[in-house]
Amino acid sequence: HLVRGGVSPVLAPLMVWVPLGLGSALVALIFGFWCALRSHSVRSLYQSHPWRNWSLVTLMGALGFGVLLLYGLGSTASGHPPRNVSWAVYMAVFILAGNGIGLLTREWNHGSAGTYAQLATGIALLLGAIGALASS
Repeated sequence: HLVRGGVSPVLAPLMVWVPLGLGSALVALIFGFWCALRSHSVRSLYQSHPWRNWSLVTLMGALGFGVLLLYGLGSTASGHPPRNVSWAVYMAVFILAGNGIGLLTREWNHGSAGTYAQLATGIALLLGAIGALASS
């Protein structure tokens, strides 16, 4: 609706998602800090590989913002799939990329065989759902 009202296709998604993202980030930060206080792990925020951790957080934020910007720009293009299909694929890619990065950075190293089986099942279901949406 914003694009039809004359707002740039690049800025339209940002006018919606930036305030929502800031609001959810505030809640996530407060809850995360509360959990860190309860578990006595606040020191981990600045003692355990801080440059690496904060660099990865910054990269994740920049990539997430860039994806949101590109998704909003692409959703205004002609021939774009229906919103429910494109949003499902968008979220599935986020989940798959996050798990892939977790596997590459060896965050899953201490997982049990059952955990790996659940991860593989979840990924297979996600890929199957994307395939089903693409063929519909």
